[in-house]
Amino acid sequence: MLLAYPFFGIFGSMVVFFLWVVWFWLVFSVFRDLFRRDDIGGGTKVLWMILVIVVPLLGAFIYFIANDEGMTQRTLERRRYS
Repeated sequence: MLLAYPFFGIFGSMVVFFLWVVWFWLVFSVFRDLFRRDDIGGGTKVLWMILVIVVPLLGAFIYFIANDEGMTQRTLERRRYS
């Protein structure tokens, strides 16, 4: 049965699974940063979450581009005090 499954089918399945895992990692990174932020209110957090849920890949990339410096600073501060 394994011989009937072509190599590129296996490779394609692995790529799709890897991209699926990366997408979840991006979404969880955005949500983790959103819940740790103290500089924005709850309404803004909800709007970001809706954007990331409705348009997942584009919403996550927009969040990363718009909040790059802040994410870096929050991560460095959290690691400094751990």
